[in-house]
Amino acid sequence: MNQDDRVLKYDEVKTMTGIGATKIRQMVKSGEFPAQVKLGGRAATWMLSDIRAWLAARRAKGAAK
Repeated sequence: MNQDDRVLKYDEVKTMTGIGATKIRQMVKSGEFPAQVKLGGRAATWMLSDIRAWLAARRAKGAAK
């Protein structure tokens, strides 16, 4: 399995992005943040590759200003 295929839990996503859980939920709902991958039950996880791509896009957008 590729390391980019690894799933991340909320705590890891919060650490990587510096964004809190409530804001993440709001951003997912509005389409500003990658959607969770449902693994069953109430578990909210994200693909590492999705979070890395989102961060890269944010950096690129900031650099273009």
